Amino acid sequence: MKIALITIEDKHIVDIYDEVQPFELEGMEQVEITNARAITAQENPGSFFLIDGKLVNFREKFFLEDPSSLKNSKRREIKLARNKAYQSNMISSDGFEFKADLETVFDIKTIIEILPDGGSFPDYKCADGSYNTISKVQFQTAITEGVQRKLTAFAREKQLNEEVDNAISLEVLDAIAW
Repeated sequence: MKIALITIEDKHIVDIYDEVQPFELEGMEQVEITNARAITAQENPGSFFLIDGKLVNFREKFFLEDPSSLKNSKRREIKLARNKAYQSNMISSDGFEFKADLETVFDIKTIIEILPDGGSFPDYKCADGSYNTISKVQFQTAITEGVQRKLTAFAREKQLNEEVDNAISLEVLDAIAW
């Protein structure tokens, strides 16, 4: 066993000794710590804290004291991944690449409205720069698949946010990924 000198207020490890020291410092206390924890604290850069007998780094301490901030950060990360998932170019099941921006969606919806059943739009410029003759049905397929992709992205976001809400440790929170 080793002795850790820690601050009483935030349990920050200030120093580690082989035995209890004869001095008493205001705002600090000496507590027993395992050799393994002592080695971890001594050999790794950064601040360590001894909380409920556990050796934790600053992020872990921050999570234990106020998990909401780190959880909100994870939610923002998930939202960015969600946006990327459904706002990036999409290749329809017919093999045409479409942009996912609102202007393209409006254009495609307008083309669908003006094309007669069985009609096609010649030389439509796809997102990959190619010009293609695309039928009304193929445009409708692209719109349907785009909407489904968006619904899938939002469902995934909901699932991951529920996992964030239920995360009980920093390790669990950090493991949540798109």
